[in-house]
Amino acid sequence: MLAFSPLTIAASFAFVAWPHPGWPSKLWPLIVPGWTLNYEMFFYLLLGGSLLFSSRSRHAVLSLTLVALVCSGLVLKPTQLLAFYTSPLLLEFLLGYLFGLAYLRGISLAPVACIALAAISLVILFVVGPMVDPVDWQRFFRWGIPSLGLVVGVVLWDRASPLPELRLAHAAGDASYAIYLVQFVCVSAFEKVWQKLGLPMTGISQFGFLLCGTLAVSIFGWIVHRYVELPMTRGIRHIGMKQQLA
Repeated sequence: MLAFSPLTIAASFAFVAWPHPGWPSKLWPLIVPGWTLNYEMFFYLLLGGSLLFSSRSRHAVLSLTLVALVCSGLVLKPTQLLAFYTSPLLLEFLLGYLFGLAYLRGISLAPVACIALAAISLVILFVVGPMVDPVDWQRFFRWGIPSLGLVVGVVLWDRASPLPELRLAHAAGDASYAIYLVQFVCVSAFEKVWQKLGLPMTGISQFGFLLCGTLAVSIFGWIVHRYVELPMTRGIRHIGMKQQLA
């Protein structure tokens, strides 16, 4: 049984990267997928700091800070905590940030170009295979740029020619955070069921495992969202409203 120190628990709740007691080489929180949230909180911290600068310079300040952190990691080659906060993955946040600015300024593409960009990006993501380590430069080129292309293609496609609202896609989007949190537990359980059934993990069966596993994770995540996340959110809001009225 793993022993979680108070420091490990505190770091997890504070969204600070810290060695996981089960995998000391990994800077994972108690809920393993939360390592991505640690990067998000770091980005928000830098974003908040950039607001101290003028509206004309804050975008350049944030962009240069992210680039400087990644370049320092490339040159100094730090380990553990410093490697985490100088990872090339920070450039993926920069890509998203810059696209957000461009979108707010009215960037657009023809629907055909959007569809082509999204399709090519999706193919690349399938071809490159398993995700590489976040401190590896390959991730930025193999996953970061194609992921940006997929987002840009779909978002600008919707801007050029509004897409119909799909209830199933809307439900999956609402449950996306719950899906994100339960993915590791659900995939692990689904893998054991798959093996119990005597199904192989190679060839076409591997594709079947990925497809069925994704569906299972999505359904379980939606259940958690519907019967755990939403009631908790409503409860917290109710408590907050009562305190405001008191």
